[in-house]
Amino acid sequence: MAGQISPSLLSLQHLEHLDLSENDITGPAGRVPEFLGLLKNLNYLNLSGTTFTGMVPPHLGNLSKLQYLDLSRAGSFVPSAGPSLYPTDISWLSNLPLHYLDMSSVDLSRTVDWARVVNMVPSLKVLRLLECSLASANESIPHLNLTDLEELNLFGNYFDHPVASCWFWNLTSLRYLELAATSLHGQMPCGLGGMTSLKVLDLSESIGSIDVMTENMRNLCNLEILDLHYSNLNGDIMELMELLPQCFPNKLKELYLGGNNFTGTLPDWIGRQWSSLHILELYSNRFTGHVPSEIGMLKDLHTLQLYENQFTGPLPSEISMLSNLTNMDLSSNNLSGVITHEHFTGLASLRTINLSGNILKIVVDPEWLPPFKLQRATFASCQMGPLFPAWLRFQTNIDNLDISNTSIFDRLPDWFATTFSNATELYISNNRIDGTLPKKLKNMTSLRILYLDSNKLTGQIFELPTNLYSLDISRNYLSGPLPQNFGAPNLMHLSLFSNHITGHIPQYICELNLDALNLANNYLDGEFPRCFERMTAVRILILNNNMLSRKLQSILETYRDLKILDLAWNKFIGSISPTITKLGGLFYRNLAGNSISGAIPRHLSHLTSMTGSYINYINYFIFM
Repeated sequence: MAGQISPSLLSLQHLEHLDLSENDITGPAGRVPEFLGLLKNLNYLNLSGTTFTGMVPPHLGNLSKLQYLDLSRAGSFVPSAGPSLYPTDISWLSNLPLHYLDMSSVDLSRTVDWARVVNMVPSLKVLRLLECSLASANESIPHLNLTDLEELNLFGNYFDHPVASCWFWNLTSLRYLELAATSLHGQMPCGLGGMTSLKVLDLSESIGSIDVMTENMRNLCNLEILDLHYSNLNGDIMELMELLPQCFPNKLKELYLGGNNFTGTLPDWIGRQWSSLHILELYSNRFTGHVPSEIGMLKDLHTLQLYENQFTGPLPSEISMLSNLTNMDLSSNNLSGVITHEHFTGLASLRTINLSGNILKIVVDPEWLPPFKLQRATFASCQMGPLFPAWLRFQTNIDNLDISNTSIFDRLPDWFATTFSNATELYISNNRIDGTLPKKLKNMTSLRILYLDSNKLTGQIFELPTNLYSLDISRNYLSGPLPQNFGAPNLMHLSLFSNHITGHIPQYICELNLDALNLANNYLDGEFPRCFERMTAVRILILNNNMLSRKLQSILETYRDLKILDLAWNKFIGSISPTITKLGGLFYRNLAGNSISGAIPRHLSHLTSMTGSYINYINYFIFM
């Protein structure tokens, strides 16, 4: 729905419920119309996600029956229209019998004593003030009236003061407390221990460091979700775990400790004490030691994230007992040893797995039928060869597969194009795969990214999948001419360097909206296509070590956005005009080994050497 809200709404004097959320509607001068304050019977008003901007009218304070008010994210559809909603005074809120108030993304920086005002709405059960530009929660309120408040969400406000000075620590009715990204810091207050109704506590993404090492946490026997990810925390993980609720039965279902600097080993009792865990995220810390076999006792676990730590030793076979596990990421550790079908037997629910960056060897029987249907699988740098893993034949739901650098010395199987017909990303680089590209490759119409570089593929390139976006088959032994029609009109990144490709560059390439083209180190000859002058979006053009020819000046005048240009060791001729200015953003150029006359213009002459940053720059543009 779009347009301006009409005063004819006032004819609905008995209207109790008004929901205009997620609509492109405005009022006079784009603001919330004041006449909404005349709908005296309203008990529900939702303007979230609308295009209203400007001042919130205090006339809403006349809605004496209003219990539900949502003004969140207003103005989000028109970021160029100036500030979103903002009130200069919110004292009118105290006139309303609100149970639910959400003013997330409303600019409250102009308000003073916001906490005292909301404290005058004793009926509140839910208060959401996410990203409201509140300056402080450091207020002294002698008597708290919010005895029914169950949810308080202050995410994304920059408070930058001691967490203990916040006004809400005696709200024992709270079940949900969200303080993520608030820059609070210091020791948690004693009042936390009295908030025994808490089910969710989120202190994550804290720029300042909140010291959660307090025995008051032990009293939170109803806690189901504890989120401390990216909170600048450190110390031995055992110290923290011993301070967490030890109640029986333990109700903790989700524990997020990722992105901190915790050290130590995981305790063996983790499976017994926290048997109700659904999500365990301990990624990006400095944990050491083995993954305990008792982790198999977490029968309800569906997400296990232990990546980017320093775990060592074998992966316990008890991991197969996690029958509800859907997401497992153990990448970038120092795990070693052999993984067999016994590790996977009970993982029927598994959909995402990442074991990359370890020293693991995966050995399963060629006839093994896996119990799961994976959607995303990353085994990069694990040893899966020498044969192409036969069990992947049954993974017909794969969307993203990475088996690069996995010691495969084999051909692409006959079932490759059929099994992975739904895949969007395939990474099979740095193996020793030989044979030819599958002729049915063009039938993989969902495929957007295909990396087969650094293998031993031979033969010609055939028609490509229709929706392919990025293709890298460099460092192989492909031969013959390029196809006259790639069949991939959306192709933006094409890397075929270091093959044995011969013949001319086909005119069809000019019809592509290429961002990066690398055909270096082949046997291409003939004139550089004149139609390339239409390819003005190219940022990376690397054609060195071929036998291409043409006047250089006309090429250089074409590419205004060019960042990397390497035409070295071809048969380009001519001079470069000192007046050429379109290459002002050029990061690297190499024109050596051509028949160039005259001097290189001064503003291009300093771009001469290939460095590590050259390679990084290419990777940035191609893989971003």
